[in-house]
Amino acid sequence: MALLAKIDYCLFDVMNECEDAVSVVTPTFQEQFQPSYTQEFNQAGILVLEQFFNGYLLEEMVQEANALANQAFFETVIGNAYLKPVDSSLPADHALNTTESTTVGVVAYDQLPADSVLKAIYLNKGFHSFIEKILNKGPLYRYDCELGAINIAVMRPGDYLRWHFDQSDFVVSIPLQLADSGGIYEYIRNLKNETDPNYEAVRQAVKGESSQVARLDTPPGSLIFFEGRHTLHRVTPIEGEQVRLVALLGYADRPGVRSDPYLRRIRYGR
Repeated sequence: MALLAKIDYCLFDVMNECEDAVSVVTPTFQEQFQPSYTQEFNQAGILVLEQFFNGYLLEEMVQEANALANQAFFETVIGNAYLKPVDSSLPADHALNTTESTTVGVVAYDQLPADSVLKAIYLNKGFHSFIEKILNKGPLYRYDCELGAINIAVMRPGDYLRWHFDQSDFVVSIPLQLADSGGIYEYIRNLKNETDPNYEAVRQAVKGESSQVARLDTPPGSLIFFEGRHTLHRVTPIEGEQVRLVALLGYADRPGVRSDPYLRRIRYGR
């Protein structure tokens, strides 16, 4: 399993105003920790900053997410790990024809209240600059989408996020609440690349036959960066009564990016 950056600072503990908290604290982290953060993310494809949000801010975000969870749109989608159509010309057990179902609820950006703590953090210039410097990919833009700028992923007992590769280069997330049991983030680093889809290894993973699976600890209040375009990953089925809640922050390398019509339909039901 790749080494992870695990920072134990209670950055935002006992802060009363989320925007002030972010703007006051992040400049120090940009100067002191950004080079090592960027290096770790580039090498491992994963960066976990534990306890990045703590105390007041974490409590407010968890309360906000729980209040919105029953408004999430749920859709069950069946597909393969590549998020591509199945191919009837290939054998039934080919990776493109090896499918699973996913059920995850999503709270959209326009469902967040005007005084949303998540929204205030996402829109804060200091926090945005902090994210931009860690990624070190040039100018970074917030999603220009009333649905996709921030999402809260809601997983109830029995819900499952299937093995898949992302279509984006990176995901920035904040775990807010763990399930009582299950809901484990599993991954296989760099299982494919731009020239080799590695179909057989992917098929084995989806069938539960891979010995390469690693698990990622995602403590609530962490700030997590994950490169999933070439890294196969999933969330195991949720068990127990408590829902699993994760905030997903939308960023792009160019301005004006919005969710496409297909994604709007299956993710938000609109």
